[in-house]
Amino acid sequence: MGSAIERSAAEIESIDTSRYELIDGELCERRMPTRRHAGVQGNIVEILSPKARALGLRAFPEFSVDKEDAPNSDWMTPDILVAPAGCSVSSRQNALPPVLLVIEVLSSEQTIPEMIRKANRYLDWGVQNVWLIEPQKQFAVVLSEVDSKRQPTLVWSGFDLQLDNGLSVPLAELLG
Repeated sequence: MGSAIERSAAEIESIDTSRYELIDGELCERRMPTRRHAGVQGNIVEILSPKARALGLRAFPEFSVDKEDAPNSDWMTPDILVAPAGCSVSSRQNALPPVLLVIEVLSSEQTIPEMIRKANRYLDWGVQNVWLIEPQKQFAVVLSEVDSKRQPTLVWSGFDLQLDNGLSVPLAELLG
């Protein structure tokens, strides 16, 4: 996670949610993606979008999620968010739960334990599924609200990432 920045509640309302996240009331700057990260993110949007549309969903890159529609509510910005095309949005114009899926592409500076904590926060907010994609080591970690124990599942590159609604994507294609 980026470094914390101290701001007043009034200043937070005007902050660009694409550059920062508000987690536990602490404003954190988001890291700029590497070329590899951006490439994987582009693959995900390109491959996932038609499959999502066929199910009445949309894949949104860099679309923030608010914990709730409250002035000082926390928000986070996943690399990809999958939700119904007409999902509810907050007063900041961020998506509101329930959200079907968020996808985070890990950067070299991020650790799996750090991202699992972030994934659990998404699940606590009402996101139903989280995919953490590790492009360097060619695997993904999947967490789901359906699994009450929230046990992370490891998916290797030769297998598909799947949701209960029938959405299925070969991980190898996403990794390019």
